[in-house]
Amino acid sequence: MIRISQEGTEMRLIKTKKFTYAGEIKDGVMHGYGKITWHTGEQFEGNFFVGKRQGMGILKFVDGTEYVAEYYEDQINGHS
Repeated sequence: MIRISQEGTEMRLIKTKKFTYAGEIKDGVMHGYGKITWHTGEQFEGNFFVGKRQGMGILKFVDGTEYVAEYYEDQINGHS
């Protein structure tokens, strides 16, 4: 996985009722490389830009299936 470090970020662990995030934060939002695990057990590991999935990442489902994709503004960009 390509890790893009953003200038001015810091590493943090954030836990909410909906998800746990471990990764880079800038100005209080996910920004840079990180891993988010939702309460459902699904995970995303990759790059974030201003709180949204952006660039390459891996979406991991509870059944073990993995989907590698490019994201743009929190949505899968392109074709599967």
